[in-house]
Amino acid sequence: MAKHDKSDLFDVLKELPNKKQIPLLRQCLDKNTVLGERFWKQEGVHACSKERGTLKKIQDQLSYLEGSMPRIVDTKSFHLTIFRTKNQLTPERAELIAIHNKL
Repeated sequence: MAKHDKSDLFDVLKELPNKKQIPLLRQCLDKNTVLGERFWKQEGVHACSKERGTLKKIQDQLSYLEGSMPRIVDTKSFHLTIFRTKNQLTPERAELIAIHNKL
């Protein structure tokens, strides 16, 4: 599988419908998920931070989407069903993998 940089993956995520984007963007910001591990992995000199780089872009996109859409689900139940699926294939993750493999 080819290695893609974080900005490429973020660009793919932004192409998804908003309802699918939101949970995936949340996972990107959560260090305890597969996506979070990838986006929080330090690749340069600076430590990863939501204040700069791709993580800032993800945070900004998520804030924009959440501000323009009603909240989809309760955060606590959402965390249990989506973020704790490191070894399970969710529909959202399957779609992201399919898109990623097309790159």
